[in-house]
Amino acid sequence: MDTRGVLVSQNIRTLIERGNISSVVRIEDTQIQNSSLDMTLSDQYFELDAAFLPRPGEKVRDLMRELGAKSGNLSSGVIFERRKVYVVPLNERLSLPPGLLAEANPKSSTGRTDTFVRLLANGHQNFDKVPRLYEGELYAMIVPHSFNIRVSPGISLNQLKIIKGSPKIIDRDLSNIMYRNHLLYGPNNIPLSYDDIILNNGIVMRVLLEEGGVYYKAKETNKVLDMTRNGANRMADFWDKRIIVDGSIVLEPDEFYLLGTYERLKLSPDLVAKVEAIDVDIGEFRGHYAGWVDAGRGYGEQGDGKGLDLTMEVRHFGTPFVMRNKQLLSRLVFEMVLQTPDRLYGVGSHYATSNGVTPGKYFSD
Repeated sequence: MDTRGVLVSQNIRTLIERGNISSVVRIEDTQIQNSSLDMTLSDQYFELDAAFLPRPGEKVRDLMRELGAKSGNLSSGVIFERRKVYVVPLNERLSLPPGLLAEANPKSSTGRTDTFVRLLANGHQNFDKVPRLYEGELYAMIVPHSFNIRVSPGISLNQLKIIKGSPKIIDRDLSNIMYRNHLLYGPNNIPLSYDDIILNNGIVMRVLLEEGGVYYKAKETNKVLDMTRNGANRMADFWDKRIIVDGSIVLEPDEFYLLGTYERLKLSPDLVAKVEAIDVDIGEFRGHYAGWVDAGRGYGEQGDGKGLDLTMEVRHFGTPFVMRNKQLLSRLVFEMVLQTPDRLYGVGSHYATSNGVTPGKYFSD
């Protein structure tokens, strides 16, 4: 076992057995992914007028009272209105042993609905970070942007990574990995040459906007997107499906898009990747919400995979912006795992074999 890396499925089970990860309800085996743990909503929620972060020593529950939050119960299912702020205590809590910290991000299906989910920890002044030796409750701050959403207890909107040491892979080592393995493929299923890969503090991914291709733009609608069960919503109620006609599209300010990457990523089971959400060097837009790419994505059962592209959740800021085929879209930072996971990517995943822009598991068509 390495001395640094992202903990994987068998390590997460050990932490559960030891009580370092606990829950007010049973932790189901389906919550344990190959390099993350799905977090679940409790039956309580708070509604606020604005987002916030706790200062050192402040507990989130105490802040709910100080900020005048309205409380409610999720048991019968509740509609969270777009552009409002909600805080839901999570069922899971942490008692981190020495040497470990945690990071969270929205699940892929959450990000693809333009639902912003950030993790809060008592007394910690950063979203989505849990410091070493943390002990206590965790909370999800939920802000639906494009759609009203229906939620209920037990559903999972975000996931937690447990990390030991500093797992980031620097460019020099990443270059060696690319030489040894076919890390990136093009849309034609042929491995990209080293000269066709942009290496800059990670790998820069490009957008695929070939003529005749498809992308999606969120509709302005008051319909409620049901996130309590898969396949409960019609695509046409929430998305404009658009055909690319000249190798380019125009991103409109404060609109939400689903776009695909030119590169198809083939991650071996000993690597994970993290998507940087905003990189102002390549444009005034947020390039991704969900954040993590699990170990083994696009690898295949025996390493015979040809990679899978990424569906990117894009929100543009500022003036209208012309985006053209193979333009820079986001950056992937790579990290090592602590050991090879005993659960391969794709077990139960909606996206295990999907190429092309994929809106998410909540839609039936």
